[in-house]
Amino acid sequence: MDFSLFLLCLIQGITEAFPVSSSGHLAFLTLFLKVDPTLFDTALHAGTLLAFMTSFPGQVQQLFIGGYDIMCGKIHTLPAQKWIFLALATTPAILIGALLHIFHLRSASLFWMGFNSIIFGFFMGWADRYPGIFHPGTLGSGTHGSQRWWHSLVLGVGQVFAFFPGASRMGTCLTAARCLGYSRPKAFEASFLMGIACISSALVLKVKDIAAIGWKNFILTTLLSFVICFPLVKGVIAFSKKYSLIPFVLYRLGLGILILWALYKGWF
Repeated sequence: MDFSLFLLCLIQGITEAFPVSSSGHLAFLTLFLKVDPTLFDTALHAGTLLAFMTSFPGQVQQLFIGGYDIMCGKIHTLPAQKWIFLALATTPAILIGALLHIFHLRSASLFWMGFNSIIFGFFMGWADRYPGIFHPGTLGSGTHGSQRWWHSLVLGVGQVFAFFPGASRMGTCLTAARCLGYSRPKAFEASFLMGIACISSALVLKVKDIAAIGWKNFILTTLLSFVICFPLVKGVIAFSKKYSLIPFVLYRLGLGILILWALYKGWF
């Protein structure tokens, strides 16, 4: 594994756990690296998916139990209700992502990455500063107990905006969750759980890409991405219990301005 591939794993592991757009950073790195990030996209996301799942073993177990309950016709159990809620929240993004993949419609323009980093970063900061605009009654609960089924629609629509280059899947999910009044830790938790479903679905479409890099590179890249991302998942939730999202907002604004300025100056 050369330095370029190590750097890809480092950036993926960090940015997938933070609301700063992993795809935007990886695309930006293509200007400097000797490897094409798209070739390793499956392995990079497999590592972060593994990090998400091992960070929430209890929640993942409940989802598996819920899926089993539904197959047995027990749709009113708590695990089944959680499974249905998550399925409803992730279905819009899964469907749109599949269409974009099939028809090759997704763009990765640096201009839009910079622009969207600023715009969606601003909205994330606004939602964090004024939470509960969609459902004030959820404020202060700190749990998912105040969820309503229409919450899944709001979260699902929020995640769809992640297909805008530079918007950040984590960032758009956090924005939607904070608008619903979720506490910051629970907003992060919901975003990670939604990420498990979306990334799993995306990997199914890209599993054939493993052959392009070989099993050895796939395993090494997956493991390194996992090792980097895993501690950051718990770390960012611990951070959110004490601090606001402002550091991430400021980073996104600075990154967006830097990209747009570099493009204006003709550096790329």
